[in-house]
Amino acid sequence: MRFRDDCSVYGVPDGVFVVTDDGPAVVVGDHLAVFNAQEYTYGRRLLRPTIGTATVITPASSVAVLRAGYPVQIDDVAR
Repeated sequence: MRFRDDCSVYGVPDGVFVVTDDGPAVVVGDHLAVFNAQEYTYGRRLLRPTIGTATVITPASSVAVLRAGYPVQIDDVAR
């Protein structure tokens, strides 16, 4: 079972995965990098929304650690 939590898109830190219409995506600065499971890489980039809510699929404990300043490592392909 996946963890899902709706929260303000404004407060989602880099490195957190969210649900998009194009599939799961990692938050990276001003964009979302959509994960392509068939190619096991990041493909399409979407502009990061500035208002609304996001459905987060990263566990709450991991989100809390990232919010606290843990230095996230994001694949260069997603940047």
